[in-house]
Amino acid sequence: MGAEVILSHMGSGRFAASHVAVRQRWLGLSFLGIWVYLAAQLSQLYPTSFADGVGLSATDADLVLRIMSNLGQVFFFAGIVATLSRANRRAGVSRAGIRGLVAGSAGIGVLALIESFLLLQWFEVPLSSLAQVAEYYQVVSVLGVGLALAGIASLAVGLNRSAMPPERATDTLAAAPSVREKPV
Repeated sequence: MGAEVILSHMGSGRFAASHVAVRQRWLGLSFLGIWVYLAAQLSQLYPTSFADGVGLSATDADLVLRIMSNLGQVFFFAGIVATLSRANRRAGVSRAGIRGLVAGSAGIGVLALIESFLLLQWFEVPLSSLAQVAEYYQVVSVLGVGLALAGIASLAVGLNRSAMPPERATDTLAAAPSVREKPV
């Protein structure tokens, strides 16, 4: 059902940590998100042509492109975070993997929150003062993307640490210079 990835380490020999079955549905969601995001970004290059093509006013077309762009980001990050967290659980849970899941989920939550506010704005639902976050779309979007990317990075570190043989992990930690040591 899914592709099989063998996590291995090249060192004094080959070390197979585990077989990680990747759910292609989650990766498919990520690729769909990439295409939705790409279509929205390309359409933003020609906003008047897009507005004329879909028969909307310029402000409505801008809102539709924001919704599409943000939805693409939500799909992409949800798919990648889900795939990496599944691989982390399968390879062995680590603290970095758990931190990555929390940070990635927080980033996706921020993006989903702004997406819901944009959709409410599209349907002209009266918004409270809290929902005026949609006006700060770019700032909130950068915050969500930053959290999601931090989560992905931490999930990758957790996956790398759980795939490393125990003797190699202690060698790596012992060889790392201490923060208190000053370079000569």
